[in-house]
Amino acid sequence: CINALVEGKKHIPYRNSKLTQLLKDSLGGSCNTVMIANISPSNLAFGETQNTLHWADRAKEIRTKVILLILSSVSYTH
Repeated sequence: CINALVEGKKHIPYRNSKLTQLLKDSLGGSCNTVMIANISPSNLAFGETQNTLHWADRAKEIRTKVILLILSSVSYTH
C-alpha cells in the first residue's frame, strides 16, 4: 500500500493486517504524520534493519493533502 500511496494511485490496496489498518488514516488520510523507524546496530539484526530502512525511505515519499476543517459553535437564542 505504501507504493500505491507514493505513486498516487486511486485505489490503495490496504492489507488486512493490524498495522496497516492502524496506519490507514495516518498514511492516506488528511493529516500530518510523523514516523519513527526503530533499527538495531547489531549484525544479527542486519536483515530486519535493512528492511526497516527501505520501508521508511519509501514511506517518507508519501504526500497527503491536509484539509482544514473548521467547526464553529453557533448558539441560537430565542
